[in-house]
Amino acid sequence: MARRFWVRLAWIATFVGLVVIAIAWFAEPTYERIKRYRARSMVADIASYYESGDWMGFESRLLAATQLAPDDEGVMLAQARYLSARQHPLAMDYWMKVVQRFPRNAEVWEGMFLTSIQSKDHQTAAVALEGFRRAAPDRIDEVREHEVQWLAALGRIHEAIVTARAHLQKAQPGDAFKIAAYLMMLEGSEADRTEALNWLWSQAEGKNSTSLAALVALAKLRTLKPEESRKLVQLLQTHPEALLEHGHLAAALESRQLAAMGADADEPWRTFITGKPLEARVQIARWLVSVEAYDQASFAVAPEEALLQRDAAVVYLDILAARNQWNEMEELLSHKELPLLAVVREAMRARVVREQGDVAQFELSWRRARREASGDLKGLSFLANYADQQGWKDEAEQVCRSLTEELNGDLRGWMGLYNLAVKHGDTELQLEAKRSLDSLFSINTE
Repeated sequence: MARRFWVRLAWIATFVGLVVIAIAWFAEPTYERIKRYRARSMVADIASYYESGDWMGFESRLLAATQLAPDDEGVMLAQARYLSARQHPLAMDYWMKVVQRFPRNAEVWEGMFLTSIQSKDHQTAAVALEGFRRAAPDRIDEVREHEVQWLAALGRIHEAIVTARAHLQKAQPGDAFKIAAYLMMLEGSEADRTEALNWLWSQAEGKNSTSLAALVALAKLRTLKPEESRKLVQLLQTHPEALLEHGHLAAALESRQLAAMGADADEPWRTFITGKPLEARVQIARWLVSVEAYDQASFAVAPEEALLQRDAAVVYLDILAARNQWNEMEELLSHKELPLLAVVREAMRARVVREQGDVAQFELSWRRARREASGDLKGLSFLANYADQQGWKDEAEQVCRSLTEELNGDLRGWMGLYNLAVKHGDTELQLEAKRSLDSLFSINTE
């Protein structure tokens, strides 16, 4: 009896042991799958971050996903796409590493192709295009469209036009490709140009997004006749899908036409701006500043309005800076009701006194700005970008290093340091930043 008891106990122990081994065997893969699923879900909505401009939100999720599943295909693809979207110098290195790991993924080859076109690396673009062709045999239409992009990037416009025309005749490409193809034909022969203009004008009076894109393309031409300009202005102003930016274009087109006639070229801008709310006028002023039309930008925001809204204050200060009106800028920055964060106010004050040649006051204002931004990712990011824009390498490097020490700031800080190193030819800093970024992304790009 006792022997049967021990035999049964041995069988039970063996069975339990096998169950434990089986659970351990399957638990690890299941746990890994859960981690990968969580990591991919963190980076799945990258497009929404692109649209909103919330890079900090995405950066923290990207690093968290990397920690969970550093070698996951979806995570590594998100890393490369992020670097491309930020136009970072390391983007191509990362695409090459990802394509080595996942050579059958068409999305990886396509991302590498688009990045190489963006960076004007035509040789790599050719390799990536061939990789995309092999990885996506069922996506021949997209391959043809990328071929056109590559040929155009090489300056082989005639071949690009021939390829584009063949694709337009055989396939049903999207509107974006059609617009791009006909714009490219404007650079071709006289016959190509005539065909492109005929197609663009045939679309111009429509009411959809294609017609709006055609209007934008036509409005940018420098060979328009007066009656064509007037027609385009009217169509842009009345198009049902037109946005504020299309109003900018209509005003610019009308202004250009009046200038050619020797008339008041500022009148279209006054008309366009008049009656619009401050928020819209701030957007108009930003656009005008971006195209260096500072006199017209000054119509959009009055000096007293700079005291009412933060964005109005920033754009008005930008206008003053562009005109080298440092005394007026200093006076406004000293106004107690100016609705700016302290870090922004001190950074701009630092620029004013530096432009005025007061080194001691510059150092004092910059220290104040650093103090105001301490522990604040957004404040530090603003200071790093501001210093970089002004060409202040030492100050930008100091702020970027502060970012690397902040929670969720290390990626932004090291990317900033790498950019600075490339811009200023600092090979030691470039190597240091590259190693840190490799570590963050768990990728070796040596």
